[in-house]
Amino acid sequence: MNGESKADGGRVEALMDSVRGRYGDRMSAGELDDALDAVRGIVKASDAMRAAPPDNGDIPFVATPHRGD
Repeated sequence: MNGESKADGGRVEALMDSVRGRYGDRMSAGELDDALDAVRGIVKASDAMRAAPPDNGDIPFVATPHRGD
């Protein structure tokens, strides 16, 4: 689990199970390692976002879809 808490490791492993299930047959071991690093980063970033409580006046995040040029 490489420095992750038990909960984080569980989320990382669950996400990696999904990646392996969808793409594992087309990914090399090195690509899976890269995906694991990316998933760990995503989990860490999401934890940081959750740790910052919104203020009363904060507006919700709205993602604008990319529609091309």
